[in-house]
Amino acid sequence: MFDQLRFLSRLAASPSQVGALAPSGRALADAIAAQTESCCEGGVLELGPGTGAGTRALIARGFGED
Repeated sequence: MFDQLRFLSRLAASPSQVGALAPSGRALADAIAAQTESCCEGGVLELGPGTGAGTRALIARGFGED
């Protein structure tokens, strides 16, 4: 619920700065992270600001925060 509120407040404050129609959320983040290989030496580069769902999903798959 917090992610949706944060998304809506940012959308209301700066609509031209938001490039999505809805926040990604946990289900989408988990589906994307499931496509990664946690054993890869190169890691994953996450670009752009978000609500954190993607980052949390990648960390849950074994990727470090760095």
